[in-house]
Amino acid sequence: VEICVFDERGVGNGWLLPAGPLREVWPRNCDMVLDSGKLFAANRYGMHRRLGAFALRADGAKVGLSDLRDTSGRPGKPMWAIAGIAQPEQFFSMLRAVGIVLKGSTALADHADILPRDLEGAADNCLLCTEKDAAKVWTLRPDALAVPLEIDIDPEFWVALGALLLARTGRKLSLPHGYPPA
Repeated sequence: VEICVFDERGVGNGWLLPAGPLREVWPRNCDMVLDSGKLFAANRYGMHRRLGAFALRADGAKVGLSDLRDTSGRPGKPMWAIAGIAQPEQFFSMLRAVGIVLKGSTALADHADILPRDLEGAADNCLLCTEKDAAKVWTLRPDALAVPLEIDIDPEFWVALGALLLARTGRKLSLPHGYPPA
């Protein structure tokens, strides 16, 4: 089963990496398309990315994102964010959208190594990173908080995937109880 995944950029300029956003040629034959934008494709299902409700410490403890918001009007511990994902500014914007005030941010290329110099601006700040970047960041800043990025996928996707797997393998798709949500 081949599932192609697109963010809101869609096919972008239509070129393959590193000149464009595509990892493989498009259009192509695939079974299903997951898309957070408005790509027009057969068998297209929508998805939406959002922040998790909490951040993780290196020891696994959780800190609610609501606890990191500046709701008092008083200056608290300054926040800094770092991200080495495809579109780091989206992560920063998502943090701001939930009320987290950032003193600054460091945007890195997708999958970039994180070096001590990348954290210089964050020295006296509470550091937030993506969950993807946490393993790299925690080696340099074990006090950093990792914020998970979660996705909501159209429930119809799971129904269609289940039918496709059943048709091709004779086996049912195994999903956690209560999923997909009604």
